[in-house]
Amino acid sequence: SDLNDYLCGRKQERKNAASQVQETKQETGQRADPRQKRGRGI
Repeated sequence: SDLNDYLCGRKQERKNAASQVQETKQETGQRADPRQKRGRGI
């Protein structure tokens, strides 16, 4: 059961890491869009 708990914990860590990566990608994407729009406007 210890090994099973360990594997479940690793899966949860990977999910959390993956969700964090997706959040950072969304943040950078939102920041990049206004810059591009400003560049076109100028």
